[in-house]
Amino acid sequence: MYCFMRSFHFRIPCVALLVVAATQLFAADFSVQLNLQSAQSLPVGTPIQFQAVATPPDPAVAYRFTVRQGSEIAVLRDFEAGSNGLFSWVPMQEGAWDVEVTAKNPAGATAGSTVSYRAAALASTQPVVSSVAGNTMLAIYSVPPCNGAAVRVAFYPVSNPANITYTPSRACNGKSLSFLIAGMTAATPYALRHEAISTTGTTSSPLLNFTTGAKPSGIPGTTAAQAPSASTSSQDKVIFQEVLVPAACRATSLDGSLLWYYNAGANGSVHYCLRPVTGGTFLMLPSYPVPQTVLREVDLAGNLIRETNVARINEQLAAQNKPVITGIHHDASRLPNGHTAMVVSRERRVNGANWLGDGIVVVDRNFQVVWTWDSFEKIGTATANPPGDTCAFSLAPGCPPYSGTSPAVDWTHANSVTLSADGNLLLSIRHLDLVVKIRYANGSGNGDVLWKLGANGDLPLTNPSVAAYPFHSHPHDATQVGDRVILYDNGNTRLAQAAGNSRGQVYILNEEAKTSTLELNADLGLRALALGSAQRLTNGNYTFGSGPNTSTHTEFTPAPLPAGTLNYKATIPEMLYRSYRMQDMYTVSGSAGTNHTGLRFVPVTPCRLVDTRAAYAGTRSGSFGPPTLAAGSTRTIPIPSSTTCTVPPTAKAYVLNLTLDTFENQTGPVDFVTLWPAGETMPEHYTARTSTGGYIANAAIVKAGAAGAINVYASNAVNIAIDINGYFTDDIATPGLLYYPMAPCRAVDTRGPLYSSLPPPYGNQRMTAREARAFRLPGSPACQIPAAAAYSVQLTLAPGELTNGSPVAFITAYPTGVAQPNASIMNALSGYVVANSAIIPASANGSIDVFTQDPTNLIIDVNGYFAPDDGTGRGLYYFPTAQCRLMNTFDPSFGSPFGPPLMSAGVDRTLPVPTSRCTSLPATARAWALNASVVPNGVSVPYLSLWPSGSPWPNVSQLNAFQGQTLANSSIVPAAANGSIDIRVAGPTHVQLEVSGYFAK
Repeated sequence: MYCFMRSFHFRIPCVALLVVAATQLFAADFSVQLNLQSAQSLPVGTPIQFQAVATPPDPAVAYRFTVRQGSEIAVLRDFEAGSNGLFSWVPMQEGAWDVEVTAKNPAGATAGSTVSYRAAALASTQPVVSSVAGNTMLAIYSVPPCNGAAVRVAFYPVSNPANITYTPSRACNGKSLSFLIAGMTAATPYALRHEAISTTGTTSSPLLNFTTGAKPSGIPGTTAAQAPSASTSSQDKVIFQEVLVPAACRATSLDGSLLWYYNAGANGSVHYCLRPVTGGTFLMLPSYPVPQTVLREVDLAGNLIRETNVARINEQLAAQNKPVITGIHHDASRLPNGHTAMVVSRERRVNGANWLGDGIVVVDRNFQVVWTWDSFEKIGTATANPPGDTCAFSLAPGCPPYSGTSPAVDWTHANSVTLSADGNLLLSIRHLDLVVKIRYANGSGNGDVLWKLGANGDLPLTNPSVAAYPFHSHPHDATQVGDRVILYDNGNTRLAQAAGNSRGQVYILNEEAKTSTLELNADLGLRALALGSAQRLTNGNYTFGSGPNTSTHTEFTPAPLPAGTLNYKATIPEMLYRSYRMQDMYTVSGSAGTNHTGLRFVPVTPCRLVDTRAAYAGTRSGSFGPPTLAAGSTRTIPIPSSTTCTVPPTAKAYVLNLTLDTFENQTGPVDFVTLWPAGETMPEHYTARTSTGGYIANAAIVKAGAAGAINVYASNAVNIAIDINGYFTDDIATPGLLYYPMAPCRAVDTRGPLYSSLPPPYGNQRMTAREARAFRLPGSPACQIPAAAAYSVQLTLAPGELTNGSPVAFITAYPTGVAQPNASIMNALSGYVVANSAIIPASANGSIDVFTQDPTNLIIDVNGYFAPDDGTGRGLYYFPTAQCRLMNTFDPSFGSPFGPPLMSAGVDRTLPVPTSRCTSLPATARAWALNASVVPNGVSVPYLSLWPSGSPWPNVSQLNAFQGQTLANSSIVPAAANGSIDIRVAGPTHVQLEVSGYFAK
């Protein structure tokens, strides 16, 4: 049995209830006693009070508080002095907990004590909904123990059932699960239900009713000064407002209705909010005990998730021989792996003056230091400082804490740190008028500055004539999305020289050529000499938050260039630090997403989207039907418009199978056919190719382009068929699946005992003509495969025992129990061995059917499976990238090991994929979506294998070219911890390897 710990994202064993008593952990002259000041068992969501008492007493004693279920432990509040040993915690998961305190006195002596506590379930057999104490616009919805894979809650106003919101799903664990319900308007009746998600579908509970309380007094209204238009990003329908004066965090709808608020008091009071985190938490700097000395994460009810402080960070930095910090200021952002990057302040004497610089500290999931960066070391104080930028005293408005003489030179004044898609950090440095990219390399980088964007930078503009002062000055809140950098241009340096307003800017970068192009230079209609935010939205628009006394939140379409078109404006009669758009209170939009922007998989029964052959087109017409693709032609296929397959417009990438047919019109060899997103430049990428003609199939994961469409280019005349097996989406309303990689394993091999010792039906039983055989993959004795909703597999047809045999017209695979679809996976008309990859949906028990038109042997290698998030953090999201060729043994410019010489038979080569010429490939990737081509020039290549570096060759193959033919095949390939893979071929051949995306946390 397992309990799910909501705040910490891991699955942990339940433990028996212990008697409520304090247990001394260390015997010494210094000791501590932890006392529970509440009842020993209270319902989930109830605040619990603890008091730690150190002996001998000393106000300088620092206390660390942790919680534990079973062997897993999580730090809630790290060592902090001055709290008098008081601690309050709100458990959101039922069950037995151990709450531990570790006390440390000024001499460094430590002592510990533990108290056990049980959080009582709110729901046992029926769901329960109740309000949250102190905030009647929030609710707690508790689900009784569920038997499926996962569960989530759906809620909507009774008057508008179409306006539905979903909480994130959570894995069922044999206990009740409680969800915070946020994003509801005041004094409004709502209907709520929970949905159990399993491999066979989703089932819903009966509806419960909940009416929110009245809007609190004293919160001014947001006004839609320019109403949303058809061009406004309707999916990003929530404005998260970080109110600076008076300090608070709020959220409104686009029409101005209040949806959520957090006005903390006493020791939890807000200094300023930072960023919302996807999943339903947010980062903030509290004013207690001293502003800008504590980083805290809380949930939507303000309950503590985790916290650290300057003193504790400095302890760890000193142990690593790193310079200490004086404060935490301006920004902290959540990284995809759950770590958090924060902007910190440092000071140094420079030429007799006290200079304030900045740094970056990255902490892990328990807020423990794992990486650090220092502006004094990596930028150097020779960099000019604009005049007048000083801090009159420590914690002056906009200034960090410091201990040296006043006034201090406010040298850098960084205000945002964010992660780029290639795993490096972007830092906005206001007083240097620069945005810099720092080599972070997902935690393994040395912190070198890769480039500087600005008038004094090293990325000159290709279009400087767009404005009299085109570059930004005193920038705010810079993020990088692909090749674009988005920022708020306060414009102080520029505006000191000329009239004008603050601007919202977007730069297109060519990092290889070291140039920048200004794409958007939007006049924001006011002078905001401080504060501000910038964000790319889901639909490609950009939004900018301005923060003077009356703040604005504007959205621009990036056309006409470079001014853009204003299509939404809200006014807020308060001073905002920043404002960000969210899809709902659990999902941060676009570039402001502080967690990940990965996609989840949704399987569909295989369906034929496109068939250009007249005899087989059926009702398909236009882009989806005849005629044959002409040589050198491109066709755009608007996949969501298909009338034969149902694909929603929220799909962000498609799982496709492309079949080339040169028989129908007697066309010959095809050098290549390429699939890529509509609206993008055609990549150097060969999706399928055949030097011998005939039928050839290859799978592909293709990112959705403009309006969800993809392009198809054919180098030679050819007919094509395209089948879809599923799609990837970030739509929270769609119960998607995550990918769980496995070491590649051969689950099925129907050949005789010379090749396989598997029993029937998995082995030693050749498939017969027109047979549909069920393979329950979790039942294969060769592999440890769980029941799942879909499997990532490599299928190989061996019509003969090894080489030639009788032709096989086609095979298809689909979930056991459904009708055989009109779709195919591959064809082997030559009678030779042929392979193809596929993501195959499965039945509830993990079973798939494989139908073959003709007798053949079948091999199935499994490299992973797709299932709901199990709460362990092992599941991976899909991140589509620009399709890119990362290996080409023909081309010396690729360099070793990605270039020449050609691959030799049986000689392994290690490919550190993140170091290839393809950008945006992080070392944190745990699997790659790859396409491999062999060009053996007539020499037989019985197999090509790809597998994680450091693991033994798994005796599986991704591609077979027995006839020495040019051939392409795709596969999902699990990677080593650093993103590396190994490659082996069974015959000398040139290899071209292309990437279209990766799987990561």
